[in-house]
Amino acid sequence: MQKRLFGILASIAVIVAACGGATTSSAPTAPAASTAPGESAAPVESAAPSAADLAADQILKIDLGQEPATLDPNKAQSSDTTAVLHGLNRGLLYFDKDLKLVPELAEALPTVSADSKTLTFTLKDGLKYSNGDPIVAGDFVYSIKRTIDPRTAAPYAYVLCEIEGADALLGAANGCGTKEAPTSDADIEAALKNVGISAPDDKTVVVKLAKPATYFADVMALWIAVPIQEKWITSKDATEAANYVSSGPFILSEWKHNSDIVLKPNPNWTGTKPTLTEIDMSMTSEPAQGQAAYEAGELDMVLTPT
Repeated sequence: MQKRLFGILASIAVIVAACGGATTSSAPTAPAASTAPGESAAPVESAAPSAADLAADQILKIDLGQEPATLDPNKAQSSDTTAVLHGLNRGLLYFDKDLKLVPELAEALPTVSADSKTLTFTLKDGLKYSNGDPIVAGDFVYSIKRTIDPRTAAPYAYVLCEIEGADALLGAANGCGTKEAPTSDADIEAALKNVGISAPDDKTVVVKLAKPATYFADVMALWIAVPIQEKWITSKDATEAANYVSSGPFILSEWKHNSDIVLKPNPNWTGTKPTLTEIDMSMTSEPAQGQAAYEAGELDMVLTPT
């Protein structure tokens, strides 16, 4: 399990440094995830420039390469998808530009019990979603349980296997225990009640592990662990631009399928405001086409043709 997590973190290193696996085709400075917790979503400038150094047009134009399969955080897995999600959503913790684990929506890194099996997080004050609703601890509980729920079919659910009771839901197919995951609604609902994550109040998230896992705080920085509003994600067309509810520095302003995605600053983001005023993400099926656009100055980052 730990080796698989390291593989995910290696992928995040690419996302944080260069937006979802895209690489620049020459030597200009590659945008990174953030110069400080919440400063801006991936991709942004790798160092905070002075006002005199900023271009008049703070629009970053990149080529995702392909259409994201989903913008549902619990169900995402591909680098093009997570590149978008890291701008839209943030969790209790995040990775800074040096891939150091830092607090994001949490006030600090978690308090860990003496037996290393209980992690307690306290949320910052005044957190809001893009729709203006408060972000509460119960939204993290809902998100984690939804990821573990076999009915969600979350590709990265297995990284939550160390949570107490998760093995009863993830099953042997996810490398979590020896039993098969339940299939009936009644059995799933019963097992979800025993998952070791709770919200004693609106500002506190408690995670109980079945066994000590020193790397588990890193898991809480992944896209699968961001807060999710149940009333939002269960609504019709929840992940379309007109309906999307984000918890991070940007909002989903436009999503023209198989064409482009536009992110703009989230007015309810309580962290440091992004320098970028817009991120334009195009979807070019042919890498050579994206390369030509980059060389013509139409894109800032592209997938390098092979």
